[in-house]
Amino acid sequence: MAATIVLTCVHCGKNFERDAVQARHKGARNTFCTPEHKWAYDRRHYENFWGSVDKSGGMDACWPWMGSIDGMGYGAIEHKGKLFLAHRRAYELANGPIPKGEGYHGTVVRHTCDTPRCCNPAHLILGTQADNGMDMASRGRAVTKLTKDQVIAIRADTRPYSKIKQEYGLCLATISEIKRRLIWKHIP
Repeated sequence: MAATIVLTCVHCGKNFERDAVQARHKGARNTFCTPEHKWAYDRRHYENFWGSVDKSGGMDACWPWMGSIDGMGYGAIEHKGKLFLAHRRAYELANGPIPKGEGYHGTVVRHTCDTPRCCNPAHLILGTQADNGMDMASRGRAVTKLTKDQVIAIRADTRPYSKIKQEYGLCLATISEIKRRLIWKHIP
């Protein structure tokens, strides 16, 4: 039987047991007895979140994030040294924790408005990466088709990924995967 240790939840103050090996690997996250308590505790640190959202258009309009933007055009917020997407935080603040979900991407927060900076909870829904891809295709934002010559040119291109992104209309992750030969493997 695995050794357990007793920890105290920072949120509710109750003692709880955790597997000692699991506790060592999770670090500071062990101070919460449930994911809901961790989320509730973190929520207090986002009290100023809505101050960075422009709600002036009204309840039905997009509420753009006015803070930092990541390389894909999504709002980004830093908390405890980690970068989070603003629309995911907006969803959590309005609806509670996002379920983990299956697959590499887990549960994604999709925009019904197609505005990456939007933080209006009324425009945000949960789904899978496949749902997100179907949204993109149905709205005419399908992935750019590349030719063999374009793939070879991208692999040879030494410019910053942001410049390549502008030229080909690709996301930074796709450029990285092409350069590392994780996709388009059949092209030498």
